[in-house]
Amino acid sequence: MNNSKNFVHNLVRSLTSLEKSYVKRKIKNNEVHLLQLLEDLYKTDVCDNKELQKKFKGRKYINNLTQNKNYLRQKVMDSLIQYSIRHSAEIEKRNTLNTITILIEKGFLKKAKDLIDNTLLIANKYEDYTTCYELSVIIRKLYSSNVSNTITSEEFNTYIEKRKYYLKQLNRSESIASLSDIHLSSIPNKEKIEMITAYLKEINFFHQKALPQDYPYDAKRIFFFTKSELARFENDTTSRNFYIQKIFELFKQYPHFIENHFSVYLVDSINYLNSFLSTGNYQSFFQEHQKIMKQIGQYKNKDVSKESYWLHILQFLFPQNAYNNSEQFEKALSFAKEYQHFINVNKKDLSEHFIATSVTQIALAYLYNQQFEKVLDVIEPYVKIKIYAHQYTFRILEILSHYCLKNDMLMEYLFNSFMYYLKSTKKKSQTKGILTLKKAISTKNLKPIHNSTFESFFYLSWETIHQIENNIFKN
Repeated sequence: MNNSKNFVHNLVRSLTSLEKSYVKRKIKNNEVHLLQLLEDLYKTDVCDNKELQKKFKGRKYINNLTQNKNYLRQKVMDSLIQYSIRHSAEIEKRNTLNTITILIEKGFLKKAKDLIDNTLLIANKYEDYTTCYELSVIIRKLYSSNVSNTITSEEFNTYIEKRKYYLKQLNRSESIASLSDIHLSSIPNKEKIEMITAYLKEINFFHQKALPQDYPYDAKRIFFFTKSELARFENDTTSRNFYIQKIFELFKQYPHFIENHFSVYLVDSINYLNSFLSTGNYQSFFQEHQKIMKQIGQYKNKDVSKESYWLHILQFLFPQNAYNNSEQFEKALSFAKEYQHFINVNKKDLSEHFIATSVTQIALAYLYNQQFEKVLDVIEPYVKIKIYAHQYTFRILEILSHYCLKNDMLMEYLFNSFMYYLKSTKKKSQTKGILTLKKAISTKNLKPIHNSTFESFFYLSWETIHQIENNIFKN
């Protein structure tokens, strides 16, 4: 795909539902053909002009397609600029600072001061100390222009003290931000550990489990993340989970930050909940999951299209995983049916990876409940998926389901097909595990089989599988 040639199409497809509605409102009544072009580009995968002309023959915009696409591009960009002023915190902030500067230049000092105070209040609440410092510097200019006594000397001295505080907090943030620079650097982990350790010792925080309470939120988050990464490098799961939970608990201290850091909150929630899943602490998982979903529910009117992937993981994938792994099979099956309905209804809007991962968890729920036909029904559309990890998983689930259904005549074909696939994808080293499974199935004894037999990404409750096998073949 030529990205330059198809920029308009990619731009339209990138619009969220709210952005698209805003653009449509900005298109005039006499530009109905642009509305149609917008809708057509939004819904189709076709990018090439010739293909568009063929597919949408008869549309009013077709005869002058290139010109109309360029005109639509300009309309979309102009609308997004206007939309972002209201819906992007960074752009809105910059617009406010420009407004304050203009008010001062035009001599409207009282209005400038009121806007400065209001903006300072909000920026300070969210620890946006960069903006706070910028505003306190602007106050110098306001004070020097203070022909109408808008600011008294006492007030100005107060602003000076605030400026010093903002600068102090910025310096604190910057000192910890240097750790983030190391994380982002493309160097081996061993070198990262050495650099991080040396820097933490330099700023006297190597042995600390937390920063002082008066440090900014961003600094605390980077510090806890750094500690969790050091634990990961050292394979210290307990410490890593401790710091992951500390990162998430920052939102309990700063609940007002959630809306402005919604994506971060979702990702931190996923890591936090995963710390319980990884240790098998399912009771805490379900308790905390319920609280998180209740918290997220408070933002139901927020445009979350950009964060939908993380939301779907929290809402569906994690609970299904927890029900399966905690052996709450009845609840797992009930949830799987709801989950499957969600996948079927929203398939067009979900990534292939998310769908395949979801199908795996849904299939496991049916497998553990000994509904083997349903396992096959669920995975059948995805058995030939190109992503190796998913196809590998689905093929094993397919073999186990047919085994439990006593479809012995299919076994030879399924294993031969699997072996051919592994060789064709240059995964010959994995054939040993599949041959081990084949031998176990031929003797109707899966007890020697465990997860280490297979790829590291494939996981099952083999204790449950062994019980199912006993029910089917030993009774």
